[in-house]
Amino acid sequence: MKDAKPVYNSLLNYLKSEIKKNKLRPGDCIPGENFLAGKFKISRMSVRKALKVLIEEKSLLAKPGIGNFVMDRSETDVRKDFRVGLIYRRLSQTDVGMYAEAQNEICFRLNMEGIHVELLTFSELKEGHINTLSEKIDAFVWLFPNEGEFELIERFTKRNRKIQVLFLRYHPSNSECIAALIDEKQAIAQAVELLINYNHRKILFMYRAERQYNTLRLEAFKAAFRKNSRPVNPEHIINLSYSPGETLGEKVVHEISRLKPDAVFFSQGAIGVEALPFLYAKGFKLPEKFSLISIDKVSSPYDMEITFVDSDYLELARQTADYLVEQLKRPNLKRKFPVVKAKLIMGNSCILRTP
Repeated sequence: MKDAKPVYNSLLNYLKSEIKKNKLRPGDCIPGENFLAGKFKISRMSVRKALKVLIEEKSLLAKPGIGNFVMDRSETDVRKDFRVGLIYRRLSQTDVGMYAEAQNEICFRLNMEGIHVELLTFSELKEGHINTLSEKIDAFVWLFPNEGEFELIERFTKRNRKIQVLFLRYHPSNSECIAALIDEKQAIAQAVELLINYNHRKILFMYRAERQYNTLRLEAFKAAFRKNSRPVNPEHIINLSYSPGETLGEKVVHEISRLKPDAVFFSQGAIGVEALPFLYAKGFKLPEKFSLISIDKVSSPYDMEITFVDSDYLELARQTADYLVEQLKRPNLKRKFPVVKAKLIMGNSCILRTP
């Protein structure tokens, strides 16, 4: 006598077939338990058992409270050994909503790619627990550290030059910050694409021509516009070299007032540091739909900083995961990865900060 097949077998075979035929694609959400129970005339408990089998087989990813999603098995097989350590801080009740969403988004997208996420708290880092894991972890995401934890992070990252991503909140200015694993040209290209996607029509590039690296950044800026099939208006390229009787801050305010741009791209953070306080002191108010981007070299462990006005932290959480996946695909993970910090300013009353 043959063993009786589980009552959920028809559902299990159906879902496997739909996934194999690519009718259910990676990222698709599986229908809810009630729907599947009614369609296959089985109990919700049997539905859960069928879904559990697929989750254990890495065909589905369970996201509690949201649903079950189809995983990309081919991607899982390729990168099954990659591990990301996500170090987070226990949050107050007022903070937990937004931050938990960002944390879940990063974990979800990495798991969808078959990358294992090791969740750790900063207290475990202080206890030295992370040192025992560092040999088998390929990348670290530092999620929402507070002011007292930066020194700890810096000490660790100096010893461990694996992929490092910083995602944090600057409490004094109520801003969000994310680190993206890209080099300088890619950072500028990403920033330009971001501005174009925000439908900014008039973007000023302000730089100091006497600095060679600023000229190189200008070329990268122009190249990014060409890539997006957008012409660069020469009038929007502003050389901020000092003029007799005019300070840098005065010149920035003059050009912004004259051209009324949608966005300003400073080629180095020092320009913003000097110009923006002067701008606010003069009572100049930025438009509501205004973006401010600055790129600058900063000290270890982060190589540069991009600052822009926005508050879509979930989209940037997705970008964080995407950059990690992209970097983990590279054959040599031991090289020093440049890191870009992009500071999200919520609202438009920001003052540029550079480390």
